[in-house]
Amino acid sequence: YKKEVAPLALWMPIAVLSLLAVSGIVLGFAAGGSPGEERARKFDSDRAGDLRQLSSGIESFARDNRRLPSDLAELKNDSRYNYYAREAKDPETEDAYSYRVVSDNLLSPNGTAAYELCADFSRSSAEFGGEDYPYDYGSEYDDVWSEYNKGRTCKQKEVKTARSSTITTPTQQDLQI
Repeated sequence: YKKEVAPLALWMPIAVLSLLAVSGIVLGFAAGGSPGEERARKFDSDRAGDLRQLSSGIESFARDNRRLPSDLAELKNDSRYNYYAREAKDPETEDAYSYRVVSDNLLSPNGTAAYELCADFSRSSAEFGGEDYPYDYGSEYDDVWSEYNKGRTCKQKEVKTARSSTITTPTQQDLQI
């Protein structure tokens, strides 16, 4: 038992374990991306979710009030719609999202209105493997924020009145039936 142990016998297991640990870390970054990329993905996902929520609030406001809100502050200050506008700023920079009314003609019987929402994205949704929010609720609730480009991205959406049919008043003959 007094034989001297070769230095290679001591260092070999340490070297193998170190190589395995480094390989695991490298493979982890290759498979999942770096922490910086994951952080950018999370911010962009949050931005898209915020814009979906804002869009939903704008459209609810427009249908109920027969007009678009003049700005996001109007939406935020209305107790009925402030839930939608609570996340009206970029999660990373804390800058407000951009909103503008493109057209507002909801008072007519078949009224429509259009608005635009903008945000600055860190990456393109295609860089993250495609759609961020792959749910399809039909044409009325299509999600324009499932795909976005890197940098300033603006999307326009159209709002229609809840019932696009013409409102008719009953005639005297209809009342006698």
